[in-house]
Amino acid sequence: MIELKDDEILEYLMTSDLNENLRTQDYKYLIFKFRLFYKSLYGNFQNYKVEKESLIKDLQSISDNLNKEKYNLQVENADLKNQIDLNNKPRKLTWSERISGKIEIKKQ
Repeated sequence: MIELKDDEILEYLMTSDLNENLRTQDYKYLIFKFRLFYKSLYGNFQNYKVEKESLIKDLQSISDNLNKEKYNLQVENADLKNQIDLNNKPRKLTWSERISGKIEIKKQ
């Protein structure tokens, strides 16, 4: 078989019905070339897959951390709202506050 470039061989393999009367050596050559192409593409696919799985794990970790932080902030927000509600409730003045006119603020 005439020496062809890799892209020409790949095009031949993809478009041919392989019904031509080629020598056994030529078919063997084509099978080896096909195996080489397959190994190359499969290796690239595996590298891509590993890279994307790593990226997905990193993004999931970031997402989990953000969800935990969001939950903590919601709890802190609820606590602050409770404190505001407690401080805004009117309370009865003591006798000393009524006489002096000063309101004592209780710190928690």
